[in-house]
Amino acid sequence: DGTNYTKGTLQDNAYVNEYAGIKMNIPDGLRMATDKELTDLTGSSVTYYTDEKNSAFEAGTIWDSWVTNENNIDNVFFRFINTKVAFPGKSDVTTDDVLDIFKERNMGSDAKYEERTTVTLCGQEYTREVYSFAAAEFSPPYFNYLYARKLDNDLVCLITISTNKSENTSDYFEGFFE
Repeated sequence: DGTNYTKGTLQDNAYVNEYAGIKMNIPDGLRMATDKELTDLTGSSVTYYTDEKNSAFEAGTIWDSWVTNENNIDNVFFRFINTKVAFPGKSDVTTDDVLDIFKERNMGSDAKYEERTTVTLCGQEYTREVYSFAAAEFSPPYFNYLYARKLDNDLVCLITISTNKSENTSDYFEGFFE
């Protein structure tokens, strides 16, 4: 990949990525998805986006791990973006550039965004983006919490959390990181 990326691991019911300095304790009711589940999910994402910009972004995305529950109601994705591949021809990619990809994908939907903020996870500053949307007309809204941090010149850590439980706020999920 041309980056210093190393894959996270499951240690004592916690997702740990030492290179990124992340530790997330996995709460009761959630589990680490299998490699096959993660591969199936990433395959569908890669084939879904066919335009040049999104195809490049997906090609530069390393889907590291997925924490979920049996009904996929709560999901935590750990991804690493190789900015040289995801943003060809662009130098000095920022966390805002990464988050803007998702915002652009939601244009034309009923997604409701809050202002981006800086938060601390695992002792490191992340840019957080919060938005919600209804997946279908009569379904409950999904709440999405995206966290981005530049690890080095060519690698951005992206943590995406989604839930349709309104009580599972960003503060709720942030409490599992140490």
